[in-house]
Amino acid sequence: MSARRKWLTMLSPILAASLLSLALAGSGEPDKLPDAAGMSSSGPQQLASDAWLNSRAIQARLSSGAVAVQTIVNGEPSRGTVEAAIRIHASAREIWPFITKCRYAAWLIPGLRRCRTLETAPDRSWADIEHLIQYSLFTPTIHTVFRAEFRPPYRVDFHRIGGDLKHEVGSWNLLPSAGDTTTVVYRVSLQPGFWIPKFVVRRTLRKQLPAALRSLRKHAQELAATESSPPP
Repeated sequence: MSARRKWLTMLSPILAASLLSLALAGSGEPDKLPDAAGMSSSGPQQLASDAWLNSRAIQARLSSGAVAVQTIVNGEPSRGTVEAAIRIHASAREIWPFITKCRYAAWLIPGLRRCRTLETAPDRSWADIEHLIQYSLFTPTIHTVFRAEFRPPYRVDFHRIGGDLKHEVGSWNLLPSAGDTTTVVYRVSLQPGFWIPKFVVRRTLRKQLPAALRSLRKHAQELAATESSPPP
């Protein structure tokens, strides 16, 4: 394998880690994180930005078990928005821990080395989270610090407050759907702060981001199946 191809092969998971490092509002101390049962919520709400989910084609993809992904590119170099959705046979409360606790973060974020809470609101409505990511010994370390705002068990909003990435803001939205399922919608607007070839971005969005969401579905559905099983 040529040196250039090796570099591009390593760059793709770095981008995937950058996309998902903002998604997990995890804490190194799970008992201090917001708990869906312990905070009030305004209930699930589909936002105007989620309107793309209403098309028949997207609904068909979700119903078939596929991950739906769309990208929005603006005029600034290396900056754009990614929206992805997946349907999970589990409730929002069962999915909530997987997007809010550090102990599960490594299942979704490739190369996650550290996840910890730096500061938490007295009412646990928000937390400042630090992630340290290194995909391999031969790739650079990515340091991110972001504030996550919790509306359990349906929504997490996050935005950059420090670290290596130049711009990042996004959300998780958990929407109850037909047949006791939940549609998980992930949105992030990101500018890494370093140049990335467009085809690497496309490869990451086509393969690695959907793989992360499928991992979320796998673990959430396993938990849901365990909790719904009658005792022996």
